[in-house]
Amino acid sequence: AGGGAERKAPGDSRGVASDAAPKVGAAAEAAAADAEAKEAGAKAIVAAGGGAAALVPGVNWNSGTRAWQIEARKADGPGRVQKSFRVSRFLAGGRTDEQAIEAARQEAVSTLESLIRDGIVRPPRPPAPHQSMVPGVAWG
Repeated sequence: AGGGAERKAPGDSRGVASDAAPKVGAAAEAAAADAEAKEAGAKAIVAAGGGAAALVPGVNWNSGTRAWQIEARKADGPGRVQKSFRVSRFLAGGRTDEQAIEAARQEAVSTLESLIRDGIVRPPRPPAPHQSMVPGVAWG
């Protein structure tokens, strides 16, 4: 009884200022900002025409998985062939994020062309004559 010093259990942080929470929040914010910057880079490539789906029917960008995807109908019957080309696979060798995005796109286009040439998939249908170039807006 005297002394006034309160004993605390290990891990008890009541009454003690801690910088741990702000650091975790700052790290999460930095990670989110980094992810947004990478996504903006991919969108810039698509917007600049380097990967616009209208230029290569059957090749599309998936922002959720950060991958170029090919999808085509099988040549010998019903069904589809789908393949993904994740940007993370192309980051090796000192490539920048933008270079990896473009390398993944080129690999997707090359693979689709090879599948068509080998008769595994049908060529994609040509784009419709009336198309909106605005995402989310369709010709009716």
